[in-house]
Amino acid sequence: MPRIFIAINFPPAAKKELENLIKALQAYNLPIKWADSNIIHLTLNFLGDLNNQEITQAGEIISSIVKNYSKLPLTIGNQLDAFPKKRKPSVIILKIHPEPNLIKLQNQLTCELKRAKIGNIEERKYIPHLTLGRVGGWEIKLSENFWKEKLSQNLTFNITSIDIMKSKLFPEGPQHQIIKKFALL
Repeated sequence: MPRIFIAINFPPAAKKELENLIKALQAYNLPIKWADSNIIHLTLNFLGDLNNQEITQAGEIISSIVKNYSKLPLTIGNQLDAFPKKRKPSVIILKIHPEPNLIKLQNQLTCELKRAKIGNIEERKYIPHLTLGRVGGWEIKLSENFWKEKLSQNLTFNITSIDIMKSKLFPEGPQHQIIKKFALL
C-alpha cells in the first residue's frame, strides 16, 4: 500500500526561490539531507498506508470540504527555523504564516478524516512549515551565519488546489506523485 498524504504544492516561481535557498545552505557542507525543491510541499495531513477504498473515501471528504473555499493566500516566511529547536535541530524548516482559513481548512480535514477513521492522523498541534532538510543522527551546532540565510523575500501566492499524494521512499530520497487534485474555486 502506498504512503498517502494531503498537501499543497507550490508554483514554479516559489520552487525556484526554495531551490536557491537550499543551494546556499548546502554550501555549509553539513551532515544534513536536503530536500529536493521540486517536491517540497506543505503537508496538511499525513495519512500513512491506505488502500484504494480509503484513498477514495479521503477524496470524498476533501471534495466536500474544499467546495467551501476559494483560493487561499499562502505566505512562506523567509527566516529559517528548526524542530525541535535551533540549539538542537533535527529538522530545518521555513514556517508558513498561519492564515486563519488555512488553519481552518486543515482542522476540518483532520476532524473529518478522524471521524471516518481514515489514516493515522497525528494528535499534535499543526504547525504549518516546509521541511528543507533533516539532520541525521548527528548533533550539530549551526553557526549564526547559517541561521541568517533566508529567502530573498517572503513568498506569497494563492493556493489553487489541495492534492492527495503518494510517496515512495528510495535511498536517494522520496518520490512523490499527485493522485488527485481538488481545485479551490
